[in-house]
Amino acid sequence: MLQLVRDRAKGVFAWIILVAIALAFALGFNAFGGGGSGGRDAAVVAGTKISWLEVDNYLQQLVQDNSFADDLSNGEIQKLRLVARNAVVQRYAEVAGYTKQGYAIGQQQTAKAIAAIPFFQQDGKFSEKLYAQVLQQHGRHDALFRSEVAQDLLLQQLQSGLLASSFSLQLELDNIVRLLGQTRDVGYVIVPAIKFIKNIKLSAADIAEYYAGHKSLYLAPDAVQVEYVQLSLLDLLPAIKATNQQLQEYYANNKDLFSLPAMIKVRHILVKNKDKATDLANRIKRGSDFADIAKRYSQDKSSASK
Repeated sequence: MLQLVRDRAKGVFAWIILVAIALAFALGFNAFGGGGSGGRDAAVVAGTKISWLEVDNYLQQLVQDNSFADDLSNGEIQKLRLVARNAVVQRYAEVAGYTKQGYAIGQQQTAKAIAAIPFFQQDGKFSEKLYAQVLQQHGRHDALFRSEVAQDLLLQQLQSGLLASSFSLQLELDNIVRLLGQTRDVGYVIVPAIKFIKNIKLSAADIAEYYAGHKSLYLAPDAVQVEYVQLSLLDLLPAIKATNQQLQEYYANNKDLFSLPAMIKVRHILVKNKDKATDLANRIKRGSDFADIAKRYSQDKSSASK
């Protein structure tokens, strides 16, 4: 099937198609169904109609499992749609041909193949729970997926049978054994360049000419030589000895650095009228405790306890 796709497309676009279809078939999430409906037929294979809806479902599954669709133009999408149709037709044709020849896949073979898929295994063993989760994540149904796996096994059956029943002629075996047992005798001589250097005489013109033709071999990347002195305040402090007079002069000239802005602490008592406020203020002036007065009379409960 991939060979058919390869024959239909060229260049980078062909590579994208091949990778997409290969991933889709490898994961077993193809959108093939039995007999198309809903719209003009895309093809008819062995009496079975294939609708464009079925082709588009297959194409949608491809672009859903891969991230290249956003970068394709409308023209490229249409080309990909035709390639998807050919892939669906090729699959139907192969399944019909194999079935007509008497090839078939049993339920036990299908179950064994599914159990061997790494996506459905946990700790090296098939997991029914993981199998159901993966199918649900990809919107697949068990019966349809098993049918698709059976179709894949059916398409592989002839090739597997030919490979398993292949044989070699005695002449071919003899040639293989002879090639595997071949040896080679190799001889070599090391010619040191140092023996010839003393016989080479180069003039200044020869050197200048070689340099002119190979300047790139003698170029070095740009570099900057920097000299600097690093001063550390922590290293200098032990060497500084200030007298009391120097400290006083520095303080007198920099008082702003050692002074804090004036701060006022404000407390309040909230009452309903001026007369009550005047009465409470007089009590505090006569020595009553501000906090006690605030706790008993202030209507601002948030500050009364402070």
